[in-house]
Amino acid sequence: MLEAFQKSGSIAGNGVDVRALVSRGPRTAREWLSGLDGLVHGGAVRYRVAAIAPELLLEVVHDANGATDTRAGAAAALIRSGDATARPRIRVAADACADPTLRTALLSLSEAEDDEAIERALTPIAR
Repeated sequence: MLEAFQKSGSIAGNGVDVRALVSRGPRTAREWLSGLDGLVHGGAVRYRVAAIAPELLLEVVHDANGATDTRAGAAAALIRSGDATARPRIRVAADACADPTLRTALLSLSEAEDDEAIERALTPIAR
C-alpha cells in the first residue's frame, strides 16, 4: 500500500505533456521558477496535482530535439526537486548541447546554489 501511495504522488507518464508544463510561455524568469517549484512539489496547476517524476524531467533535459525553454525548464525543475543525481546529469546534457545559450544555462543551473542563481540562469532563455 505504501508503494502505491508513493507512486500516486508522482506523475510518471499518464498522458501528461511534461514539455508543456515546463516551458516558459509568457512568464518572467521568477514566475517560471515559481511554476516549476509547484510542478516538482505537486499542486502547481490545480488541486490534487501530483509532482512530475524526475525521470520524465531528465528525458526532457536530454532531448536534443526539444525546445530550449523546455529543456532549461526541466533542468531547473530537477535542481529544485532536490534529486541528488540531478546536477551531474544536467552537466552531461550541457556537454552534449550544441546551442550555446542552452549549454550556458544548463551549466549555470548545474552549479546554482540559490534561487537568484537559478533565476539568472533562466533569464536569457527566450520566451
